[in-house]
This record gives sequence, structure tokens and C-alpha cells, in this order.
Amino acid sequence: MGITARFSRKNKITPNNEDPSPAVLPPINCPATRKELNEKELKEVFEKFDMNGDDKISASELNSALSSVGNGVTTEELEKLFSKVDSDEDRLINFAAFLYCYRVLEDIMDSFSVFDVDKNGFITADEVQNLFMTTLGEEHSIEECRKLIGAGDSDGDGMISYEEFRVMMVNSRLRDGNAGRGRSNP
Repeated sequence: MGITARFSRKNKITPNNEDPSPAVLPPINCPATRKELNEKELKEVFEKFDMNGDDKISASELNSALSSVGNGVTTEELEKLFSKVDSDEDRLINFAAFLYCYRVLEDIMDSFSVFDVDKNGFITADEVQNLFMTTLGEEHSIEECRKLIGAGDSDGDGMISYEEFRVMMVNSRLRDGNAGRGRSNP
């Protein structure tokens, strides 16, 4: 799917020019339905937000660009990402730095998908317990798994949503200087 297709919706038009049923698309930021964009598509997104054509974007433009491809972040996460990639501290980043931010967030989304076994958008203690057993061959009580969930469960619902997971991972990865999966810093 090209970048243009991600930003537009084609409706079926009947002979009377009526839209019989608008297409229902899954949310773009749903980990179970995401498709990683290639570098050319990401360059198009970057250029769209580089309003003055100087091959750099600001923090707010970075968040707008990331949001447009389903990876919007909180203000705190944005500051952490931006401070990690703004090497000359001019409050602007180039395409390589944008690509790094995108890849960090994609890695986090991929990790979430591993834990969200039933693909409902939440990680539960049962999913963590089953993952420990099937992947690592380790047996953990449901109570231990609930404690693990509790560490990232900011709203107290007993589950970790993607947003809660992302906040936890951005804080962890950027504090440790790890972008994940062997990708280098910009």
C-alpha cells in the first residue's frame, strides 16, 4: 500500500452517487493491523512536514509526522525521543533522526504484538503467564504475572494497553540508550 493510500479513503459510489456503506478500516495505530512503511514512504512523510524544505523538522513536526503514520507519542515521550536524536541541540532533526524515531516506535509496537497474544489491544496476566511457559519454559504464578502487569498498568484496569506499554518502553529504551533490534543511533 502506497503512502497516498494510507491518507485517503476511496468510497464505493452507486449509480445515484450514494455511498452505500463507508469502509470500516482498523485504526492505523493498532499493532495487530500495522504494516511497516518502507524508507521511501517515510521520506515522503518527512518531506510533507518539512515545510521550508531545509531537510529538518521540529519536535512538533516530528510528532505530527509520527502521528500521521500511527505512531503519535505523548509530550514527555516526544521530549525524550527528540533529546536523544537532536545531536546539535538546534531543536531540529534530519531524516536519519526521524527514521530512528520511527524505528524505535515500530520496535515497541512489534514487541507489544508478541505479548498481546489475542490481539485485542491489551496485555493480560494470563497472556504473560502463557508466554513465559511457551516461549521461555518458565513457570510463573498468575499472581507474579499480575505484579508484572501492575508495574505498567497506569489506569489500574489490570491490563496493559499499547499506550501504557509504549510509555514504559520509551522510558526504558531511551534511558538505557537502546533503540532495539540492533539498529544504530542516527
